[in-house]
Formats: sequence, structure tokens, C-alpha cells
Amino acid sequence: GLIGDSKSNAVGFAILNIISKGTFTFVMLGIGSQYKKRTERKSQVSTGQVESPESPSPSPKANSANWLVKSLQEFERTTSHVSEIEKKELAKIDEEAAKKPGPKTEPKEIEISI
Repeated sequence: GLIGDSKSNAVGFAILNIISKGTFTFVMLGIGSQYKKRTERKSQVSTGQVESPESPSPSPKANSANWLVKSLQEFERTTSHVSEIEKKELAKIDEEAAKKPGPKTEPKEIEISI
């Protein structure tokens, strides 16, 4: 490798790891900020609060964490709803499979002796 000493290699790896994760975090925060501005802008235009799309919408930094939490909560609600639909579909598939002729799998008890 580039660094021959294993202790120095570990330190170099840790520094690169911190840089990569920090960069990823900043990119994700930037994406979230842009999304927030875009959705605020769309809601202002749709409610008639803003006439032209060229004017910038104010975005206080204090609300960014609150916005992120609300977005994650909304995501959780939507994915849990999808999960309930999937559970119902899987239950239907299981019922149909039980009605079909063929080998059935039954749970078996296994004895383990040591």
C-alpha cells in the first residue's frame, strides 16, 4: 500500500473515513435544503402567496432540523401504510397457496443431543 506501517495505515484509513462520511452528510443536508425550498415554493405558488416563481423564498436555518424530523415522520407513515398493504397481499397469497394441491410443509420438532 501507500503507507507501509500498519498503525499509520489505520490512522490514514480513519481520516479518509471521516472525510468521506462528512462529505456525504453535507451533500445530503444540501439536498434536503433544496427540497425544502422547492416544496415551500410550490406551496406558496399554489396558495397564491407568491405570484412569480423568480422571487426567493425565505428559509430560516433554525427550522431545518424540525423540517427534517417532520419529513422522516411522514416517510415513516407512508412506508408503514405500504407495509400494511403488503401484509394483506401476502396473506392472500398464503391463503391461495394453502388451497392449491401439492406437498404441504409442516413444522417439525427436532431433537438435539449433545
